[in-house]
Amino acid sequence: MYTFGTMINKLKANPKTIVFTEGTDPRILEAASRLLASNFLKPILVGNPAAIEAAAEDAGYNIRGAQIVDPENFDRFEEMVEKFCEIRKSKGVTPEQAKKILSGANYFGTMLIKMGIGDCLLGGATYSTADTVRPALQIIKTKPGNKIVSSCFILVRPSATGDNELLAMADCAINIKPTEDELVEICGETVSCAKIFGIEPKVAFLSYSTVGSGSGEDVDKMRNACAKAKAAFPDEAIDGEMQFDAAVSPTVARTKIKDSKVAGYANTFIFPDINAGNIGYKIAQEFKASGHNVCVTYRSGEAPTEFFAVKADVRDADSINEAFKTIEAEYGPVEILVANAGITRDMLLMRMKETDFMDVIDTNLTGSFRVVQRAIKGMIKLKRGRIILVSSVVGLYGSPGQVNYSSSKAALVGMARSITRELGSRNITANVVAPGFINTDMTDSLPEETKESYLKTIPAGRFADPAEVARVIRWLASPEADYISGAVIPVDGGLGMGH
Repeated sequence: MYTFGTMINKLKANPKTIVFTEGTDPRILEAASRLLASNFLKPILVGNPAAIEAAAEDAGYNIRGAQIVDPENFDRFEEMVEKFCEIRKSKGVTPEQAKKILSGANYFGTMLIKMGIGDCLLGGATYSTADTVRPALQIIKTKPGNKIVSSCFILVRPSATGDNELLAMADCAINIKPTEDELVEICGETVSCAKIFGIEPKVAFLSYSTVGSGSGEDVDKMRNACAKAKAAFPDEAIDGEMQFDAAVSPTVARTKIKDSKVAGYANTFIFPDINAGNIGYKIAQEFKASGHNVCVTYRSGEAPTEFFAVKADVRDADSINEAFKTIEAEYGPVEILVANAGITRDMLLMRMKETDFMDVIDTNLTGSFRVVQRAIKGMIKLKRGRIILVSSVVGLYGSPGQVNYSSSKAALVGMARSITRELGSRNITANVVAPGFINTDMTDSLPEETKESYLKTIPAGRFADPAEVARVIRWLASPEADYISGAVIPVDGGLGMGH
């Protein structure tokens, strides 16, 4: 059994101070209130004292005794500015620029850590991953010897005995497609993090293959990374490559991967890539919050644990059919379908291989056809249904290097409008949502210069949050949109101007 007790006991012996950059957020206020009632972690809330106290009162949390630091009235602000300019002197940051940057709670809070006023920082309640990580990279920098920043999720779940079990999972937030060597570094840091929480790591390098049952570039990457990790950390229990079922099921492990110290009992998981599903995840959250029964499909990796999930491959009609059978057995016919699967194979037209074109078309366009064709069987019987296809702004006005992707997304418009004319009389609507640039792990990893060039083209001057896309999709599925069909709704901040 693993608990947070190990960490708490360590902190009680040596109490620390934690900086919260989003001092008015109700979740942060709740955390601060609970910490103030303990004796192992002292909170520092960043923000305007009056605003924080008012927010705490409105939310019903007692933060009496909490240290509140206001960037606008910080007595060591000039010292902070000077120190920040020194850190960023290679970038030519002036005191005037530093003052403007440090007015943001994310940078201000990180500088509190750098100056030794706080021991650690928590952010990301309202700030994006990029806006939370970027100040740390610029000010704190990576640990000596490390080349990248990575993330580790700690998952708490009930065990078979009824107690809580802790699992460590990485990297699920920052590195989109890590290399072999980056995976080794991720493994080492995840093992260290797991031990802090009292986990005795049994590390599984996950793949769609178990010790050679599959082949491909991604399999080779995980196999090689696992071998390198074993050499780098000889005292740790590490094994792979393996599928998730072999990692956690002793029965499957005995069949697929014998004589392993990890297989069947893994508690620390190294993923081959993020396989970013930010938008799809937010869509599922929005529908669940609205009271819908939600089922998500996934092709590889692990599905979100809070949703009913079925493994399916949109490239395979039989796989789709079996997935629908499972869903229908649980909830009945599907009433709302959101087709969000998509891949990219970006390449200039002259260099694009036919396979690069066809693979994208098969997943993004033909995959949507397969799931829609299967879904309408139940919708016709119900005499109602909502079909929502997730396209892209580049499907409306094009993008260099994305002939395949733009074509697949543009075709969804024709699909939705044809479905509307064919099935509109049966109370089945079909609409398209076309997101622009969205704050996902993919956009977070873009160079600053690239992001700035993109932002200049967006009238709104910012990227969208995945939840903003999800809310539009939820609305299209609501009774308020009963009379809307064949429509294309851009969620792009004015980028495409409705093309």
